[in-house]
Amino acid sequence: MPSSESLCSGGVTLVASAALPTFDGRGAQQTRTAVERPNEGTQMAQPGSRIFDDFSRLMSDASGLASGVRREIETAVRGQVERLLAAMDVVSREEFEAVKTMAGLARDENERLEARIVVLEKKLGVAASPPPGAAKMDI
Repeated sequence: MPSSESLCSGGVTLVASAALPTFDGRGAQQTRTAVERPNEGTQMAQPGSRIFDDFSRLMSDASGLASGVRREIETAVRGQVERLLAAMDVVSREEFEAVKTMAGLARDENERLEARIVVLEKKLGVAASPPPGAAKMDI
């Protein structure tokens, strides 16, 4: 009859259930069989695993903290730079582009009017001469 004895080694349980010759302490032969079954539900404790889990959790928390600090610093620096630029009376990029466009349109209109004046002066027979202080500016 099969014995209920079992041996555990390397994740395999040996269970006595078939005929294998064994001898007891008095020299009498007994029969047992070995059936291999993987251990189910038993796991050897790995002490390093918990350390790595704790370290991983610590690094994740530190990473989250560092990104939060980075955002706070960026916000503070951005606010200080905006206050500094406002105090220096510096124009924004949008304002600069709007004024640049207006200056270009005004230059085009001046050139158109200048050409019109030249045509009218030719009709009248008057020589066109610029005023003494006027110089043509290229921007």
